[in-house]
Amino acid sequence: MSNAYSAGGIVSTARDLHMLNCALDEGKLLSGDMTVKLFSWDGQQPYRYGWNRASIRANRTMAFHHGGINGYTASYLKLLDQEIAVIVLSNVSTTLTSTLAGVIVNALGEDSLL
Repeated sequence: MSNAYSAGGIVSTARDLHMLNCALDEGKLLSGDMTVKLFSWDGQQPYRYGWNRASIRANRTMAFHHGGINGYTASYLKLLDQEIAVIVLSNVSTTLTSTLAGVIVNALGEDSLL
């Protein structure tokens, strides 16, 4: 590809993203105030700092980012008040990681999202 720009300049694995998630949750990457700012949501502006936000069951919030480029797709979902992350990477362009990540979140069960 000659037009990948920034999307083609990063190589990562599910383990890398797990380590990133742990660093975020443990306050090792950003200050506590910045982490709160990163993931806070006023219900109005659903996208900022590279994260989309959505309400899920029982008014729980989720931060997420999906992406893809020429044969690769990725999804990273954080259930913010439960310290649960779902990370799905695929090198098969027909696999919609966003759909699979949603199935995984639903498979966690109603009790985990109440």
